[in-house]
Amino acid sequence: MNSTINLDYLSASVGGHKEILLELFDIFIKQIPENIASLNEAISNADYPAIKQISHKLKSTVSVMGISTLKPILDQMEFLATADHEDLRLDSIKKLFEQVKEICTMAIEEILFEKNRISTVN
Repeated sequence: MNSTINLDYLSASVGGHKEILLELFDIFIKQIPENIASLNEAISNADYPAIKQISHKLKSTVSVMGISTLKPILDQMEFLATADHEDLRLDSIKKLFEQVKEICTMAIEEILFEKNRISTVN
């Protein structure tokens, strides 16, 4: 199974400190659903400035976790939020958003598994 999150990158970025890693996991698990809900609302309202802002914010959040597969998708959403052709761009954004939700769901599942694994080792 391919991992969505890059645990090697993440562990190296916190110097192998398990406490910090667990804190990052908790922050991610809390923030991602909130960001997804905000992005969903922005898309429902065709609020392009909000779509652009939230997509940009999500890029930072997922890059910290080493979720490299989301960066190009979020880049595209951010770009589309500033593009012309209203009808085409909203449909494209909606399709990209489905990918974002799917990848974030997988990432949360992996993080919950890793969090449990790390907690039981200590």
